[in-house]
Amino acid sequence: MRSVSYVQRVALEFSGSLFPHAICLGDVDNDTLNELVVGDTSGKLSVYKNDDSRPWLTCSCQGMLTCVGVGDVCNKGKNLVVAVSAEGWFHLCDLTPAKALDASGHHETLMGEEQRPVFKQHIPANTKVMLISDIDGDGCCELVVGYTDRVVRAFRWEDLGEGTEHLTGQLVSLKKWMLEGQVDSLSVTPGPQGVPELMVSQPGCAYAILLCTWNKDTGRPPTPEEATEGSRETPAARDVVLHQTSGRIHNKNVSTHLIGNIKRGEGHDPESGGSGLFALCTLDGTLKLMEEADKLLWSVQVDHQLFALEKLDVTGNGHEEVVACAWDGQTYIIDHKRTVVRFQVDENIRAFCAGFLWFRSWAWTWHRSSGHAEAASHMPQLEGSTTKIHNYVLRGFGEKAERKKKKDWQQLLARVTILKKTDGKINKYHLYTDAILPRFCSYGFSISGIGQI
Repeated sequence: MRSVSYVQRVALEFSGSLFPHAICLGDVDNDTLNELVVGDTSGKLSVYKNDDSRPWLTCSCQGMLTCVGVGDVCNKGKNLVVAVSAEGWFHLCDLTPAKALDASGHHETLMGEEQRPVFKQHIPANTKVMLISDIDGDGCCELVVGYTDRVVRAFRWEDLGEGTEHLTGQLVSLKKWMLEGQVDSLSVTPGPQGVPELMVSQPGCAYAILLCTWNKDTGRPPTPEEATEGSRETPAARDVVLHQTSGRIHNKNVSTHLIGNIKRGEGHDPESGGSGLFALCTLDGTLKLMEEADKLLWSVQVDHQLFALEKLDVTGNGHEEVVACAWDGQTYIIDHKRTVVRFQVDENIRAFCAGFLWFRSWAWTWHRSSGHAEAASHMPQLEGSTTKIHNYVLRGFGEKAERKKKKDWQQLLARVTILKKTDGKINKYHLYTDAILPRFCSYGFSISGIGQI
């Protein structure tokens, strides 16, 4: 196990409290670049874009926001921000600016503009976790919500008006599942036939597969009223398939998190069949990478309480690594061969997410001698800020990854090299400050704010 440390950081302005699933990364304005979305307990939704310390946009919602997400939940080919409150209020926010693009190709929107949800509907209360994904293989996204009372519900957006740009539909209930244990995370992974399987974590390093049978049901279709009246729904125990990941007896009360559909890399053909990779972690420090319910690829035991699990191609080799975070800030990155890298955040973590974020004011240069691409941060440290972001790049787990990383950076720099005409001569720059490049980052909300690691 290798320990690393990162010192580059930036601060974002944020005040308030939040739930563990009220933070995510996603393309909220449909410009192909990811933004950071944070929802707090007062109902305020904040969106951070590029490296600006203040929110790019804010949106006022009703109730305590327990989970936020970004996706094409209405199946219109356009991402929307979804925010769900503990009281059961479902909000849709359309944050795509209607204004023209500026000279750099980005939307001209005033910093800190206040937005309002374009749609609001009440669903059953006590929400805990949310997933936007195609869970039945029909090519359309569904909304899956996990509740504090061990219930999982699936919804689908139903349009009431065709050909209109405005949202004129509503959520309809598809199915309700009752679980034996608490629901801490939801995910989707390819099944043996390549059909998506809806997974839900269960205590004791276990998980359950929830069967989506509404396309096979011969009864009446769901009605919009069922989205709010849960008494009409009958839980079907036969549609919940519980799996234990090992013969060893785990503490049945320890919370478990999972992440599915972990990419294997360029050499694997998704159409060749076989189950997808998924990972689990527990609060007592167990980490597992699985291919099937009975096929354990590796298991790691750490002495920290793991509460969040993500996946990300950190090294750029096509393989998604497993990223796990503990309450005390200890964070682990593990590849498919069980190579472990860990680092420590200075403060306790309240919420965590990992993904790609785009910055405009990074100065990049290529060092021929070392063969590394290094970043020089232009983000200032803001005193009095409530959030901290630490920046880092993990170049690889071995020599092969290092060589491929060098090649990838050469190709990337070749694409974004700046050509500037001065006094009739064209000068080529590898060092620039206005380029837009992808950056890997993981966000951990500490007691005093966000930590990008």
